[in-house]
Amino acid sequence: MSTQSERIGRLRAAMNDGDLDALLVSGSASVRWLTGYGGSNGLALVTQSRAVLFTDFRYADSVEPLRQELDVEVVDQNLVGAITPRLAQLAGGAVGFESNQLTHAAWSLLGASGAELRPTSMLLENLRAVKSPAEVELLRRASHASDQIYARIADAGLAGRTERAVAHQIGDWCRELGDDASFSAVVAAAENGGRPHAVARDVEIPRGTLVVIDLGVRIDGYHGDCTRTFATGSTEAEHKEVYEVVLSAQQAAKGLIRAGAGCADVHEAAKRVIGDAGYGEFFKHGTGHGVGVEIHEEPRFRDGLGGTLQVGNAVTVEPGIYLPGRFGVRIEDLVVVDADGYETLTGFPTSLLDVG
Repeated sequence: MSTQSERIGRLRAAMNDGDLDALLVSGSASVRWLTGYGGSNGLALVTQSRAVLFTDFRYADSVEPLRQELDVEVVDQNLVGAITPRLAQLAGGAVGFESNQLTHAAWSLLGASGAELRPTSMLLENLRAVKSPAEVELLRRASHASDQIYARIADAGLAGRTERAVAHQIGDWCRELGDDASFSAVVAAAENGGRPHAVARDVEIPRGTLVVIDLGVRIDGYHGDCTRTFATGSTEAEHKEVYEVVLSAQQAAKGLIRAGAGCADVHEAAKRVIGDAGYGEFFKHGTGHGVGVEIHEEPRFRDGLGGTLQVGNAVTVEPGIYLPGRFGVRIEDLVVVDADGYETLTGFPTSLLDVG
């Protein structure tokens, strides 16, 4: 069975559970995951007997290979407008739609179809959260590429270079080792590291400080995500203390990762270590998130979120402490849940390295 056929089969089973005759898939990441279509304008309609990809004339040639796995229709660029008059006939009953992806304008237009529209929530996202062995291998390759980049950073050193220059170099390496960067690299030295989502500045990295670097390489549509914090020469005692607290928090969170573990429990483990050390107010983001065809997917380690881990979940573990105006520390690994617990895909050392 092909990858696309297997995924469509899983979706049909989920549709049965939700008493849906059809599902309109509009989120670009889910369309790509389900059909293999990588263009900018696509919708998929899945029933129990058909799976149809709708796109426009710009992609008429590129979608030809997909006809081996599903029906393809080339229609007007306004895809929703093109399928609305036919939706009730194509679906044959209750039509689910992605409530967090479909715009209000598109929903209003589809309402004129006469079809029974039913909102769904996280149906595709939950399917995507369980990775196949082939998907895990792509994430493993992306993570290995990240490891190579960190090794190059350690060899080249950081002090005296601007944050922006290092970020640009990382982008070039991502394109050399993969298809592209998963996101614009974070390079944040000294007080800039006290911002969880810092933007690289045209400012030289000084000696005697910490530098937070967050990067990812995309390979065949799958993202890597890894953060390391480096020292540039001799650092203060508090730098090392905070670093060890964050590392202990990550180890505590990892220690709970296994199939059946509560996502909230993993987050709480990291929070507890940081809070007990007196830095609780400086850790306000989640401990991690799923990674796949999107850089942020399900499941998520955050306050107030339920759910349990399953074999095949690929998630980051990334606690941090951010002292405003002073410095920050974040350590992030990408792990995949397996039958024995978990496998860490990122392999670059998590000890505090002085790279000068």
